[in-house]
Parts: sequence; structure tokens; C-alpha cells
Amino acid sequence: MRSFIDALSVLAIQPFDQQQLTKTTTLLKKFGDQSLTLADAHGLVIINERRISTCWSTDRHLGLTGANLVTSFASD
Repeated sequence: MRSFIDALSVLAIQPFDQQQLTKTTTLLKKFGDQSLTLADAHGLVIINERRISTCWSTDRHLGLTGANLVTSFASD
């Protein structure tokens, strides 16, 4: 699996350290009315930090901070 990830030059593994946990916890509190998982909230932190405007996701939560979600691929 790691060789597959390494082959994708646009893919980066994001560390999850104490600083990321603090940011993620803050975001979880901000959206306390949503049923966010820790992974959802960390994804939102990454989207915000990298200023990602469009994200492929089947999870509507990843659009909470304003990113446009692409949920499927157009068929030929």
C-alpha cells in the first residue's frame, strides 16, 4: 500500500500530532451540532489549511467550511 501512495505524487500523508489534535478539537467544538468523527474534523482542518476549494467526498460534512463537494463522476 505504501508503494501505491508513494507513486501518487499529488498525495501527501498528513501527520496527526498534538498541534493537529488541538486544531481538530477546536473544530469539533465549533460544529458541535453535527455528528462529526475525529477523521471528519481533521479532514476539515486539512481542507482549511491547504485552502482546498473542491473536494471529492461522499461525506457531506467535508463541505461544512465551504469547500465544494464532488460526490460522483460523470458517466460517458
